[in-house]
Amino acid sequence: MGPLGIKHVVVSLLLVALLAFRLQAGTAEQHLSSDEIDQANARLIELITTPSSSLHAGAASLTLPKPLGPRTLPLYAQPKAKILLLGRGGQVRAAIATVDTLHIPDPSQKVIRFTVASAAEITPERVLVVANHSHAGPRLPSGLAMRLAFGDAEIKHAQLIDLFDKLTRKALRHYEPARMGLAEAAMPNYVGGRAKGAQVSIDNKIRLALLQSKHQRTILWSFAAHPTLVNRHHPKSDGDYPARVAHLLQLEKDADFAIFLPGLTAQATPATVRQVDDYAALIASAVSGLVLLAENNMQSEARVHATEMEISIDPALPIPLIGRPFVLAPWATARLGSSDRKIKLLQLGPLRLVGLPGEPSHALIGSSAKNAWVVGMAGFGMGYLVPPEDAHRPPERDLVLLGAGDAQRVKELIQILRDGGAQVSNRTHPGQ
Repeated sequence: MGPLGIKHVVVSLLLVALLAFRLQAGTAEQHLSSDEIDQANARLIELITTPSSSLHAGAASLTLPKPLGPRTLPLYAQPKAKILLLGRGGQVRAAIATVDTLHIPDPSQKVIRFTVASAAEITPERVLVVANHSHAGPRLPSGLAMRLAFGDAEIKHAQLIDLFDKLTRKALRHYEPARMGLAEAAMPNYVGGRAKGAQVSIDNKIRLALLQSKHQRTILWSFAAHPTLVNRHHPKSDGDYPARVAHLLQLEKDADFAIFLPGLTAQATPATVRQVDDYAALIASAVSGLVLLAENNMQSEARVHATEMEISIDPALPIPLIGRPFVLAPWATARLGSSDRKIKLLQLGPLRLVGLPGEPSHALIGSSAKNAWVVGMAGFGMGYLVPPEDAHRPPERDLVLLGAGDAQRVKELIQILRDGGAQVSNRTHPGQ
C-alpha cells in the first residue's frame, strides 16, 4: 500500500473514531417546519425591501503569499485573493471576498470576515467569503482530519489578516459610483458529469454580472465545472482555469478584475477540452462575449444588502462498507474543521446570491436564474449536497453532506430564497 493509501486508511479510521454513535435516520422525507419557512420568508423580505439607491463599488486583488513548504507559485495566473465592496448612496453595505483555494475552513473564514468587516466598517455577517475551489490552490489552516487528508496549511492566519486588510483598504480607495448589468449563456459542450457511465443533470450556463465605474471594470461570473484541471498534488500552487480566465480578461482589457463564484459544482466537470490553458481560453472568450451583452442592460440604481440564516441540519458521512451515512456529533464536526450551518444571502440590484457551504448539485437544487445564483463553497461544509438517489455515485459518494431528509429540506429552503417565495408546504410533519 502506497503513502496515499495509508493516508486514506488513517483518515478513514479517524473519521470513524469521531463519529457520533447513531445512523442517519432512514430515508423518510422531511420538510421545512413552519418556523423555518417563516424565517426564510423574513430574510427574503429583508432583501427585497431594502431601499434602492445609487450603486457604489470598489474592487482589489492581490497575489497570495508564497506557500509554506516545498510548493512554489506559477509564473502567471497566480492564485489570488480578491475583494469587491458594494454599497448604495456611498455607504459600504456588503463585501464579497474570494480566495483561489480548494476550501476555506471555518477559522479562516472568520478571520477573513472580521478583517474585511473591520476595515470596511460593516458587520461580519455582511461579508460573503467564497473559495474558488481550485484543487491545486494553497491550503489554509484547517482541522486535523483535513490536514491528514490534504496536507498542512501553506498560509497562516496572520498572513490572511494582513492580506485582507490591505485588500479592503485598497478597494476603499477605488470605491465610487457604478453601473451594473447581467448576462448568461449556455455552454453545454464544456461542462459534463463527473460520474462515469451515469446520466446526471448538470447546470451548463455561465452567468455574469458586470460592474462598471469610472476607474474600474469588475466582472462577477459563475460556472459549474469543477476546477480540477490542475492536480491538487501539483508542485505549484495553482488557481486552475478561473485564475487563467481572470488573467486573460485582464490581458485583453475586458476587465480589471474577474471574480469567480463556483456554481452547482457537485457532479460537474470540465468537458471536451482537458488542457487547462486551452480550456481557460475558451471560457474567457465566452465571458468576454457576455460582457458585451451585459453592457446593453446597465443600471445605476440598486438595492445592496447582505444577511444570513442558519438551517438545522445533521452533517452526515457515508461509510461504504455499511452503506448508510453516519451523523457526526457537533464536537466531532468542529474537530474536522467545520461548523458552518449558515446560508448567506446578498442582494445586488436585480441579482440575488444564495451562498451555501459545501458543493450543491443541479439535481438537488435545480437551475439558477439569470438574476438569482446559487453559489457553492460560500463557507466550509463537509462535502456535497446531492439528492438521495445520487448519494452512491463516485466521486461524490465518499463526501455526501446530507442525509435524505435534510436534502429535501435544503431543496425547499433554496426554492424560497432563490425563487422569491416558491410554494412550500406549511403543514406539520410527523417527527418535527
